[in-house]
Amino acid sequence: MPPPPEEELEIVFPGLSGVSWEVASPQDTTYNCVAFAIGEVDRWWWPLALPASGGYWPQDSPRAETLEAFRATLQGRGFMPVEDEALVEGVSKLALFARSARVVHVAVQREDGRWASKLGTQWDIVHPLRALEGEEYGSVAAILARPTR
Repeated sequence: MPPPPEEELEIVFPGLSGVSWEVASPQDTTYNCVAFAIGEVDRWWWPLALPASGGYWPQDSPRAETLEAFRATLQGRGFMPVEDEALVEGVSKLALFARSARVVHVAVQREDGRWASKLGTQWDIVHPLRALEGEEYGSVAAILARPTR
């Protein structure tokens, strides 16, 4: 499989230019950013995904791409809103990215304090949190946290 086009990713995400980031996995269409962030990489998590196409969203969760719907759904997985993205030992944090009040991406904080993202059907990357902000993913709209298991 060819390596990811770093230059193309830095065009889509200009914040990656000039900072330390790396590709952490090959392309995989099985899971997306939400599944990756919560550690359930056997299926595609999204509120509007159809189960017949392999998509999953908890039945008791709102099927909307809003911050409120994502917060409610992720609260069912133990995540609660917090004020900042600082690394806290024993705590797993997620960042919800939104564009025009619509959640479009979720990133997860690693134990070393850096952040990791699954880019759609593409690669997992490790990056500074704010490096993905911009036209494609909007900006960080919420940080959620839960104790690590």
